[in-house]
Amino acid sequence: MNTDKYSYKLGFDIGGTFTDFILLNENTGCIYSYKLLTTPKDPSIAVIEGIKYLIDEFSINPSNIVHTTHATTLITNAFIERKGSKTGLLCTEGFSDIIEIGNEMRYDIYDLLIELPEPIVSRNDRYEIEERITAHGSVYKKINISQVNKIADRLKKSNIESLGICFLHSYKNSIHENKVKKIISSQQLSRKYWDNFEANFNVSTVKPKTGRSRSPAKNN
Repeated sequence: MNTDKYSYKLGFDIGGTFTDFILLNENTGCIYSYKLLTTPKDPSIAVIEGIKYLIDEFSINPSNIVHTTHATTLITNAFIERKGSKTGLLCTEGFSDIIEIGNEMRYDIYDLLIELPEPIVSRNDRYEIEERITAHGSVYKKINISQVNKIADRLKKSNIESLGICFLHSYKNSIHENKVKKIISSQQLSRKYWDNFEANFNVSTVKPKTGRSRSPAKNN
């Protein structure tokens, strides 16, 4: 049978225990599936192994896979299990506790003594910086560069792996966030986490882990 005339869609889902694969033959409607253990230290290993198995087992030409969909629960698991990277937060002065205050929503509105989960970033790893951008994007208070340099020196001595830079109203004007990123980057530190700057501290927490999982796939 000439399988080159067929086209396929591939989907795979990386879970905490298993990585699941499904392959759809668009011409015949035939579905192939496969499951193997996730490789936690490097999830891409299981992905590559699973794809190779489907290709070899069913004699599929890889160039005929026209669409690929990827899903994972690893990021959700990292948050729930608190297995993300050690994260620091740089924020506008007066707003370091907003990640604890949140919007005051509770998953049990009738429990007055409810204990909420600990924030992703601990209090000691949050740094306030004098600066202010208005809701319209204009600079209300220029950034305190001297303060940024002092914080950068403290970060050098910390065990922080990833850094979130989250200034008020930066979605309208990111000039202050960009300045801070440039200052800290210019310290020429050798540790990889200084590449993990994000305007969202939740993304900062998991970004180094997702980055590591992608690297071997690029080499295959």
